[in-house]
Amino acid sequence: MRTFAFVTALLLLAGCQQSPQPQAPPTATQTPPAPPAGPPAVAANQGAQPPPPPRTFSKDQQEFKTGAMDKTREEVHANYGKPDELGEWGAAAGWDGPVSIYHGPFTSADGMEKKNARVYFRQGKAASVEFVNQ
Repeated sequence: MRTFAFVTALLLLAGCQQSPQPQAPPTATQTPPAPPAGPPAVAANQGAQPPPPPRTFSKDQQEFKTGAMDKTREEVHANYGKPDELGEWGAAAGWDGPVSIYHGPFTSADGMEKKNARVYFRQGKAASVEFVNQ
C-alpha cells in the first residue's frame, strides 16, 4: 500500500508542475528574410556565349556535295559550320575514317528529301558525300 501511495504522490507532483513557456528570441537577433532570387535563367546566362547563328548552306544535295568534295575537314567545317555529329568510324561500320554529319533535310533535283548528309574523309580530303534518312 505504501508503494501505491508513493507512486500516486509522485504522479500528482509531476502533473502539477507547470511546463516552462517557450520564449521568443529577441527581435534584435532575428535576421530579415532573404530577398527573393532573380529568375534562374538570368543568373545562368550571365557570361554565356550567344547561340550560334543559323546555318545558311545550300540544302540542295548536288550543291552541297560539290561544295564539300575534295576539301579538308577544316575547310568543310569553315564553309558549312560545325557539323551536327562528328564520327571516327571503323571498318566494321563500313567506313574506316572520320565522318562529319550535317542534319538537313537535303533535297535532290527530283524532289526527294534526305534527312542527313554524311561527309566521309580519307587522306585528309572529303572522299564521299552520302545523303541518308538515318
